[in-house]
Amino acid sequence: NNNYSDYFENSVLKIRIEKEIDLLKRNLEEQIKTIAQLKGYKIVTTNPDYTLKSSISIYTEEKNAQKTSNFMSGDYVKSNLGINF
Repeated sequence: NNNYSDYFENSVLKIRIEKEIDLLKRNLEEQIKTIAQLKGYKIVTTNPDYTLKSSISIYTEEKNAQKTSNFMSGDYVKSNLGINF
């Protein structure tokens, strides 16, 4: 569930945020594996009896998106962006 403008949908900022989220997910999976190993569990990758799964819920909301054109600085979008984990 996300609530943001088309400006944000096609922005470089959105691409950067998505890359950071992917990195966060990978780091979380590695931390889960490390914690399981420290608790004495053996990590098996071929035909495991159980699999570890993680889930991250992220909600992105943008309010008051306003596109502005300026002769000197060009086009830009000003808005309030919130991200909840």
